[in-house]
Amino acid sequence: MITKKHAIIVKYLSDKDGYTTSNELATLLDVSTKTIKRYISDINDYLKKHDVEISSSRGIGYKINGSKSSISNVVKEAKKYINGFVEDDSDESRIATTICMFINNAYVSIDEIAENLNLSIGSTNKLTTKIKESIKKYNLTIKSKPYHGSYIYGDEINLRQLITDYAIKNDDRNKIKVYLDNISEQDIRNIENTLGNHLRKQDVIISDKDFNLLVSKIIVSIFRSKRGYSEGIKSLDTGYRLHNYVLIKKLMEELSKKIKFSLIEDEVLYISNYSGVVANSYKNNNNKSREVELINKLIDESLKDILLISGRDYSKDVDFMNAISEHIKRFINRSKANVISNNPLLSQIKSKFPIEFNLAIFLSNKIENELNVKLNEDELGYIAIHFAAANERNKKNTSKKICIVCHYGIGTGQLLSEKLKQNISDLNVVGVYPARYIDMATSQDVDLIVSTVDIPESKRPVIYIDNIFDDDIVENINKALYEKEERRKIINNMFNEEAFFTIKGEDKQELMLNLCNKLKEKGFIEESSIKSILDRENISSTEIGNLVAIPHTIVEGDKKSIIGVAILENPIIWDKQEVQLVFMVFFNPKEKHNFSIFKYLYNFIKDEGGVRGIIKICDFKKLMTLIGD
Repeated sequence: MITKKHAIIVKYLSDKDGYTTSNELATLLDVSTKTIKRYISDINDYLKKHDVEISSSRGIGYKINGSKSSISNVVKEAKKYINGFVEDDSDESRIATTICMFINNAYVSIDEIAENLNLSIGSTNKLTTKIKESIKKYNLTIKSKPYHGSYIYGDEINLRQLITDYAIKNDDRNKIKVYLDNISEQDIRNIENTLGNHLRKQDVIISDKDFNLLVSKIIVSIFRSKRGYSEGIKSLDTGYRLHNYVLIKKLMEELSKKIKFSLIEDEVLYISNYSGVVANSYKNNNNKSREVELINKLIDESLKDILLISGRDYSKDVDFMNAISEHIKRFINRSKANVISNNPLLSQIKSKFPIEFNLAIFLSNKIENELNVKLNEDELGYIAIHFAAANERNKKNTSKKICIVCHYGIGTGQLLSEKLKQNISDLNVVGVYPARYIDMATSQDVDLIVSTVDIPESKRPVIYIDNIFDDDIVENINKALYEKEERRKIINNMFNEEAFFTIKGEDKQELMLNLCNKLKEKGFIEESSIKSILDRENISSTEIGNLVAIPHTIVEGDKKSIIGVAILENPIIWDKQEVQLVFMVFFNPKEKHNFSIFKYLYNFIKDEGGVRGIIKICDFKKLMTLIGD
């Protein structure tokens, strides 16, 4: 086997009965579909000697082929890589290993790197170029000193972030693994136990993520203190301190005695400022109050705009308001400290909650403009989760309510109730009544009465069923609860056959411009809308899997909302995944009644077969039928 990622692909394909798409594998490994194609080629070179092959079928995906015994042997080997018995020999692993060499040594020579990685000098020099690219985002570089070797150069705070990202990892069980040569396992246990005790004494409860972040900062502080680099952090902004400053001070004093290192005030400030455990507290309480008021004001203003777009008033959700305010305050604190918070669920969040992710972007724009900070995709993902949680709570409050009248008996009525609840989301069955209790059923505040008997003069809508075992019951009740005509009305408002194109483009920039220009020529959009949708795409990619991307923006003025549809002759790599069907949405907030279109779009996109069918036949009317049903 070649690397752990190759092994994961082999194991994943072996568990599948049929084909697996490149999009699915790309999402699994968080890489592009182009990278998946390269991985498959590498794997097949290796698999030749085992009489096993990964075959591909255009438009369908990949499948592993070979005898059962041959595939079984290959899978056994793959599991060794996955379980960590064999070292990952990928470029990513080599880069991480080499960066850790730099972190743990004053100087490192090319010869030492080559020997450690078992590479030639030529290959090592190529790898060094990639390492320079990897550390550039930290504003760090590699310098050399004659007769000594090379070292990583840059600001101490940036160096510490590099150490945090590369030398401290969390495994699948959220246990910290440290690759620093002067930090022992006993040191880590002392830090975790001491921190846990101090938090409990102060009745402070923090998430596992925040706990590990704080432990990481303490480890880095101790590591650099032992090396004599504490002086390098004197440039810290000490104009504010966290609520947990006193806690950190006592904690570090205790640890300095247990672990034997010299503690200075700047290290206490570093951990307090950079931990992000509790929202920041200022020496000047007036400053704190003003910033908190400004944050809350920005959130309120953003939610008013979001109300116009979505028709959903999130400000009435107390849990949401508390959570989003606290999150933004913590983000501001991390931003001041230049702390990067990685989001391991980002790809899943963007795929599962695209509408919520867009609302997070909308909220972030006002915060960025007013507070001069930048929210990256990881932070947007966390904010999207708060919107998603609010929507889930709202579902409970807006679930459809029905009652059942059944003359076959209570047991049969309960069976029907369970069948409906399992097959219809957001359904609340408020009661199951025998026929003799029709008066109680009709007095209930429900959206629909499901009955096996005639109910004369009912003030509530009634749907009659003859056979409770009929498979069409669920579909009929769904249609009764969620008006199909309303859905089709919204679809007709948002789509236009003249905005449906087959189009060419080598990359997403060219494709988006081509589609925008066609829509402008037809009179659907203004020039300003083109810039708006391109700017939105630059904030965060809108590919969502299954060969689909949905670039979108909000437009002001009198132009109606419109969805331009583009089908490509051949798929292109949008950002990380292949895209061949594009829905370009220009949404006018004056038409907030049409906002449900996003829900209908995403329901259609989930059906990969439907998407591929539309790409193949390029038929507008068929597309409208599939989205409308």
